[in-house]
Amino acid sequence: MLDNRVKYFLSFIILSILMTAIFVFVNITGESHTRFVQTIDVAGGQRKLSQEIISISNQLKLCDFETCSASKSASLRDDLRHTKNLFQRSFAGLKSGRLDEIELVPLDGDVVTRAGINARLLEDQMDVFLRSVDNMASPDGDVRETAYKNINQLAAPLLVNLNLIVGAYTVKARDTSDLLRLAKILMLLLLAGAIPITAFLIFRPMEKNLHKSHEANKEQKNFMQTVIRSLPDSLLVVNAEGTIQIVNEAAEKMFGWHERQLLKMNISDLLERNERENHEGMVRHFVNDLNETEARAMSDARTVHMMTKAGERVKVSITLGQYKAEGNNLGVAVIRDMSLQEQLINALEDRVAASSIAEEAKEVFIRNISHELRTPLNAVIGFSDLLKIKLIKTENEGYAEDINFAGRQLLKDVNRLIDVASKGPKKETLSFCMVKISDYVGQMRDIWAEQLAEGDHILIINDIDPALSVEIDQSVLSFVMKSVIDNIVTHCSKGCEVKIRAEEDEGKIFLFVRDNGPGVPIGSLALIGHPFEKIGTGLTAVSGGLGLSLFLASQQIKSMGGGMSFYSEEGQGFEVKITLRSHSSNDLT
Repeated sequence: MLDNRVKYFLSFIILSILMTAIFVFVNITGESHTRFVQTIDVAGGQRKLSQEIISISNQLKLCDFETCSASKSASLRDDLRHTKNLFQRSFAGLKSGRLDEIELVPLDGDVVTRAGINARLLEDQMDVFLRSVDNMASPDGDVRETAYKNINQLAAPLLVNLNLIVGAYTVKARDTSDLLRLAKILMLLLLAGAIPITAFLIFRPMEKNLHKSHEANKEQKNFMQTVIRSLPDSLLVVNAEGTIQIVNEAAEKMFGWHERQLLKMNISDLLERNERENHEGMVRHFVNDLNETEARAMSDARTVHMMTKAGERVKVSITLGQYKAEGNNLGVAVIRDMSLQEQLINALEDRVAASSIAEEAKEVFIRNISHELRTPLNAVIGFSDLLKIKLIKTENEGYAEDINFAGRQLLKDVNRLIDVASKGPKKETLSFCMVKISDYVGQMRDIWAEQLAEGDHILIINDIDPALSVEIDQSVLSFVMKSVIDNIVTHCSKGCEVKIRAEEDEGKIFLFVRDNGPGVPIGSLALIGHPFEKIGTGLTAVSGGLGLSLFLASQQIKSMGGGMSFYSEEGQGFEVKITLRSHSSNDLT
């Protein structure tokens, strides 16, 4: 379906084309009618010229019978020659359709047919007539006699034919005149209809647009009223005198006045008495004369006190704005009750204070429990070391070793528990620096190899791209890697191969640590990295533990914006993937 505006436009174009075509037709027809009139004049002139030729010929004939003076005879011959030339030229103009600068209707077959004459016979008559006129000037009397007879014989039929030609042109001119008159009438009718149609085409869309604009304004007004009503904050709109023009439901609830009552009040009536005196001048200045700098300052929220209907003093935050319209400047005030906010702030401060007290108590407890646990454990480990020395090659040596191992394992678990408790929800301050992965791995290689040697594990490090660099806290990454390797030493049987490699993908660097131990069942992978979770096989099997190593490492790597994930299949080993943010090696130079 075509849009109405397109329809109107197409109708206007068609009407314009039709009007233009009729106008062009009128012009062409008018020019044609003018040519017919001019042609009739020329054809009528030919009749007169032929009659003059016959009259002059008769006078020359009388000179042959009567004695004429030589001058008169010469004058008649000159007149005859001149008239004959005019006749011949006008006839040629009729045939060609142009006489000097005058456009004529050519004497064509259509005119000859309409006149009912024989075109060939007319041509022959003209030739004989014109030759005879020329012969009238001959000195030979017999030649003049013959010419005179021919002229008189041709005079009647020639005049008849010329009359018929004039009549044919007249009929065609009348037809053209009728057609021209009809075209003018049609053009006038179209003009008479075009004016209201054009007005309709122009004003109808305007009327529709006006209607749409009115509806849009109505919808916008309804929308704004809905928004104003639904605002959780109070809204007051005032004029330059401070008279309230618009309120919302929140304002009614805050101040305790009904809308009808508020609309009769001045905004100063809602202020404390000591603030009312200068307020009217401030309102007038704010609404009408406030400059841009002052307006920006006034738009910032300010805390003031206002009065309710019940006389209660309410602390509010008020934000002011201007609405400038021609002849109707307004001020807009958005008012928020601060009492609830103050209650929330006070409650939050109480919670923070309580949390601080609890945190302090926790730290005191951790310090005390750390001392109480570590002191006897260190004693157990120390005495077991002495027993191992003194009980060499006795049956109790194995018992001493078991006591020593169990004590050290228990001390390690206690240390990890204390680490988890002491870190709590607090965030340590990180010290980031740019580190090349290849340099870092090279520095830590011997340390990791020494850790793994406790379980007779072999460290294999793949080639690392020297361009890989990362912005990290190096101590955090070292803690994470130590935790991962400790986990391997603790939970894998002896003689495993541990491979470390680094890769870059999509702006991130990944460190992979993989062993070829027994692995973890797929169904148990989701438990890895959670505190106090133990798996029957794989990394968290064989040697017990609290499941805290990978949990602590995961928490630390997240603090740097990275991550840790785990991959394994039972019997296929276990892999830890550490995600870091990458940087180009150019950042290090």
